[in-house]
Amino acid sequence: MVCTKYHKFINDFLDNEIDNMNELDLLSHLSSCEECKIYLSNITKIKSNIKESFLNTPHKKNIDLSKSIMNKINSSRTTYKKRASIKLVYKIATLILILSAILIAKYTQNGKNNFAMQEEERMVFEHLEKSQNSYVVNIAYSQGQ
Repeated sequence: MVCTKYHKFINDFLDNEIDNMNELDLLSHLSSCEECKIYLSNITKIKSNIKESFLNTPHKKNIDLSKSIMNKINSSRTTYKKRASIKLVYKIATLILILSAILIAKYTQNGKNNFAMQEEERMVFEHLEKSQNSYVVNIAYSQGQ
């Protein structure tokens, strides 16, 4: 547990961000702690490897960092615009589906109403036919008497 405090001191020491009091405390601790010595050695190697990897990277002439950054920003804007377009298409498709469902429901309801009206008309005509037939029968019967 105590060594975690010194691990931070080691990182600060390697970054040249440690104050004199903590540096003296760290050096004193390193003289007696093998684990922290190993930690210091490992961190130093890691930092050295990182520096080497940057130094050994072939540098291209005419690298324009700001242009590279702007290209990345513009490509993300394009991606955002594409996403916004796709969202708009989904919204329009959803609206069309909702309107279609409303129209289908309305048409189906009107169809049921039309069917009910046709059924009523059929019943009225049947009733009229029956009453007409009975009227004709009644007339024939009354004339026969």
